[in-house]
Amino acid sequence: MKKWRENTRSKEEQRRDAGSGKRTRKKNQERRHYQGQEKKQNQTFENNSMGEELYPENGTTIKVTKNTFLDKESKYVKVVHFYRNDSKESQQIKGVLERLFRNDLYDTFKLSAVNCGEMEDRVFCSEVIDSEIGVALVVNRKVTIFPKEKILFNRMGDAILRDFIKANMPYDFLPEIKNTQDIRTKLQNKIDKTLVCTHLEKDDTQRHKLAVVYITAQEERSASLASIAHAYKDVITFGEM
Repeated sequence: MKKWRENTRSKEEQRRDAGSGKRTRKKNQERRHYQGQEKKQNQTFENNSMGEELYPENGTTIKVTKNTFLDKESKYVKVVHFYRNDSKESQQIKGVLERLFRNDLYDTFKLSAVNCGEMEDRVFCSEVIDSEIGVALVVNRKVTIFPKEKILFNRMGDAILRDFIKANMPYDFLPEIKNTQDIRTKLQNKIDKTLVCTHLEKDDTQRHKLAVVYITAQEERSASLASIAHAYKDVITFGEM
């Protein structure tokens, strides 16, 4: 009996040791993964520390200046990245914004950038964001600044910027439709109004002839549709049900 207890205790200890070993290996793997990601980000920064341009002129990102920042002719939601080429935070923010543009918020906004390291734009950056690194959302010439205290290298994931952009989309152009009465009051009334379409000649006027109702089972408002509704606000009336 004594020998059996000793053998049993030994097996239990072996199982505990095996479980402890698995947890240790998992922690080591996670640590190596994090260290690898951090090393990769630091290496990217070191490669760029000599001043390589984050947003080359031949890229898809639109460079803006003080004169074009609040372009009244723009129909699009604009996310503006205020950056410095020698900033780790700027490098990280660029990666986040480009991932959001390609994936979660595909074609929802136009990505623009201002190089706050340039002498001619440094004052402009300080006037808008009171800093040289940051993000701003521009809709209908209204500017919303991303809180600069949330810009922390290696601690700012995609979700933080994604939620900021989605929360400040132009939902005013996408009224919620809950019943048939809403269709009459929120959509038909707008169709009856005479509006001048921006793409027509000065002497031409045209009434809204089309209303689009987007029906979805999702509880969350559609940022993509809000962007479309804003872009075509002079031509089509949108609603979301």
